[in-house]
Amino acid sequence: MNELKIIKTAIRALPIVRSKAWLAEVRKEQCCICSAPPPSDPHHICGGYNGIKSSDLLTVPLCRGCHQEKGEKIEYFDRLLIALVRRMHRLASEGDK
Repeated sequence: MNELKIIKTAIRALPIVRSKAWLAEVRKEQCCICSAPPPSDPHHICGGYNGIKSSDLLTVPLCRGCHQEKGEKIEYFDRLLIALVRRMHRLASEGDK
């Protein structure tokens, strides 16, 4: 099993959380790929599985252009995953203040 499949399998095993408030906050952030200003589209990491989107907590902000250009390339997924981890770390750090 390659790394991408391992990561996707692990993400799909996480509980699915739906949060309109979380998605509203994601929309207020700049694009994590090209840094375009908000509003952004919340992009669910790993997309859907059996017709079910991944958790709303596993979203990254993408401008409309980057969202439409997304693909299944490992480099793109890696950038999104790194952006998600950085975003979660930043939000956790802000919560500690």
